[in-house]
Amino acid sequence: MNRFTPYSHQQRRQQINVWDKLEQYGGVFLDMTKPEQQYLAARALCSFLSTTNAPSIKELSTSGVISTMVQCLTRTRCAVLQLQLLSALYVISTLTEEHRLLIRQARLVPQLVAMLNLKECKVCEMVARLLYSLVKDNSSECDVICTLGGTAPLLAMMASPAIILRKAALNVIQKLSLGSQYRVNMLFAQNIISLMKPLLAQVDGDTDVLIQTLILLCYIIQEGNHGQKREILEADILPLLIGVLRSDCPNVRRVAADTIYEFLVEADPQLDSSRKSIQKILSILCDYVRMEELWVLQIIYDILVFLKGSAIELIHTFNDSESLRKIEEMTTNSNPQLSLLAADIAGFCHSNQIISF
Repeated sequence: MNRFTPYSHQQRRQQINVWDKLEQYGGVFLDMTKPEQQYLAARALCSFLSTTNAPSIKELSTSGVISTMVQCLTRTRCAVLQLQLLSALYVISTLTEEHRLLIRQARLVPQLVAMLNLKECKVCEMVARLLYSLVKDNSSECDVICTLGGTAPLLAMMASPAIILRKAALNVIQKLSLGSQYRVNMLFAQNIISLMKPLLAQVDGDTDVLIQTLILLCYIIQEGNHGQKREILEADILPLLIGVLRSDCPNVRRVAADTIYEFLVEADPQLDSSRKSIQKILSILCDYVRMEELWVLQIIYDILVFLKGSAIELIHTFNDSESLRKIEEMTTNSNPQLSLLAADIAGFCHSNQIISF
């Protein structure tokens, strides 16, 4: 029993040291006459959280250091200090789910929404990153962002020339677009479609921004009401998506294909404009068959099934001998998923007497 006493004593000393540090930080954050010390305290806390002797959830919660950091963030106008405080809060929020909930309990979202209007690019980026962390799977926090007017500055950030702002804003806007007609209405009221079109037109731009924009478009197509879906269809988005489908990046093409399918489900294949667009899409996809990528076969199969019975003659665009022979060869591919999907396409075409291999 005695041999464990020194270790227990050491544990108690470490706990006292943790409390001393947290109390020291808390006192510094409350003293607005010492911004340099506050900056150093926030940076030190970030480092402290990554050590083996990092404070526990209970220690962070009961020490009140989180609330003093939030108070400091609310009161300071120093961009350097704001950025460091936001960074520290973000680090805490990403440690575990419990840490994220602890930051959320500090009622920080309203302050973050107000800070979206700041001019400092790096501060706004960190605000958006922290917002994204806090609103994860939380509908009420997403509603707060919209209610407090956060959609307008977020959409402005999405259209910013600064790539880091675009990425950070798109992450949050994606969250806002899911699970709430109220929030979708707010995004449409702020002309989200017109703001997305320039991003979709930049096929050779940043890959992450393009993929995030495609995912966002897919979400609002799924979540929008009948009138909003019609607005999307009438906004000449499909030609832009066809352009994106020609991207050199496989991941971009894959996400574009998924988004195009969601778009086509809402389109009317009986309309001449829709029929021409579908013909272009099938033609481009046929060119990609030789790459033996699973997503190509999946979107071809989905489109063929979707068109069945509504515009059967459009499927004859698919009647390219090289593509057909390649798909037939792929039914014995070593990749079981690829061979199965190729067989499904061949079987569908045979059973519906669309084409003959």
